[in-house]
Amino acid sequence: MLIFRPGDNHGYEPDNEFGEEDDNRWTDPPTSVEMENLDSQNKFDPKIQAFPNPFNAKVTIQIFIPESDQKLSIQVAVYNTLGQRIKTFDLNKKIISNELHLSWNGTMDTGEKVSSGIYFIVVRFMDKKKMVKLMLVQ
Repeated sequence: MLIFRPGDNHGYEPDNEFGEEDDNRWTDPPTSVEMENLDSQNKFDPKIQAFPNPFNAKVTIQIFIPESDQKLSIQVAVYNTLGQRIKTFDLNKKIISNELHLSWNGTMDTGEKVSSGIYFIVVRFMDKKKMVKLMLVQ
């Protein structure tokens, strides 16, 4: 068990009389972790934009697809904060350009209006998915 007492320097001795360090022996702890994409065979990395966000009546969703993946189909859906899929976009056609434009008017598949709150646009392709958070303000 470690015991820390006030005034104990715990083995740290400053380099000068002001308690300052003269070199860079001590560094701040890391604040983020970056991971490399090790899956180089499947380069599905779409960019998703939703605007305006927050939105009131309608939000426009733009999905930019890498050139090599244009002829592949994708699934786009809206989820609430409980993880329930409330809207599915019918994309019966294959993607033929590198941009897909959709709009959502804040209604469920049943046609009911959803209430103000946080929603998530999820784009799926094979075993990959990307997500964007939306805020509906009425």
